[in-house]
Amino acid sequence: MSRPRAGDTVRIEYHPGTDPISAGTLLPGPPAVPSSVLTPGGAAPAEHGLRAEYWDNPDFEGDPVLVRIEPQVDLNRGFFDLGKGMSAASKAPHTPQQLPGRISVRWSGVFTAPSSGEYTLSLASLGSARLIVDESLLIDARHPAPVTTSSPPGAGQPVIGMVVSGLRSTSATITLAAGEQRAVTIEYRANAPEQSFFFKEGMVRWGWQPPPGTIAPSIAAAATLAHQSDVAIVVARTFESEEMDRPNLRLPNEQDVLIRAVADANPRTIVVLMSGAPVETASWEAGVPAILEAWYAGQEQGNAVARVLFGDVNLAGKLPITFRVTTPRRRSQLRHSTRVWTALCTTARASSSATEATTRSVSRRSIPLAMVSAIRPSPTTTCDRAPTR
Repeated sequence: MSRPRAGDTVRIEYHPGTDPISAGTLLPGPPAVPSSVLTPGGAAPAEHGLRAEYWDNPDFEGDPVLVRIEPQVDLNRGFFDLGKGMSAASKAPHTPQQLPGRISVRWSGVFTAPSSGEYTLSLASLGSARLIVDESLLIDARHPAPVTTSSPPGAGQPVIGMVVSGLRSTSATITLAAGEQRAVTIEYRANAPEQSFFFKEGMVRWGWQPPPGTIAPSIAAAATLAHQSDVAIVVARTFESEEMDRPNLRLPNEQDVLIRAVADANPRTIVVLMSGAPVETASWEAGVPAILEAWYAGQEQGNAVARVLFGDVNLAGKLPITFRVTTPRRRSQLRHSTRVWTALCTTARASSSATEATTRSVSRRSIPLAMVSAIRPSPTTTCDRAPTR
């Protein structure tokens, strides 16, 4: 949002809520483990993420050529990792382009359980990947790809998962108490036969499915800020590109969880969606009075969105595509549904609600902004259906 447009009578406070969106969100499997539950070994309490060590070969030979702290294990190199300022994921860390396509990486640190219950941890990778918890091997996903099995994972036992176009998603379960800490190490080798420079380079994500109702500390902090404010604005986005499709319609990095948490904390919540195609909104739209689809607006997006939220312009409220209520079962349905132009939906009510809510906040406390990603008309939207093209 443009601070000059808000003026001196409105205080704007910001919390990221979730980790930056990157090309890693295009990989299959559960969302990446958030940085707010991770701590690098020997780091200060306020530092989050994991220690990452990169080798320029797939076998951890020699000394690492790059060592740094990274927020998540969510790597998708090559075509998508074009360097800072050249990618739609400019806020996420980039790996040097001089690294070859066949690399090896080790992430290490401490995982702190935010709640008690059963956690499903997963590794989605092209190449070999291992997850070690307290020096015990929990997941071992070696190349070549194993036979696919539908058997449910056993508690704490390595299992074999689904293989999709060379990418595997392997998972295992572990039971933890709230606040319990475990040392974790993720080792990855880009050693699949099809891996090469620029296309199909390093691809790996360490994902999680926490116990139901779990809220990551970063999301809880954003919800606290929303509760202390007059109006909450959640800006949600996707990562989309040629060469690789999104695996599903869900907002990446648990942005849907963020929206629900913020909306529960503040009924005057506005969701600004920045995406190039439909996303799933059925799980949160009922609690949000105003939803604005801003698409990918470019360098002036902050000023443009501020003008809409403060009522300076009428955005006309026309959606050129349909946003599904239900998620398609097959990837072919997902690709088709994002290209069908079936409806013009008028979101005038959402627009007026956003303007009214923002206007009421001018003489009061603060407007929090939180980063996320998504889009969809509100349940009150009226649609004039046109023939499917």
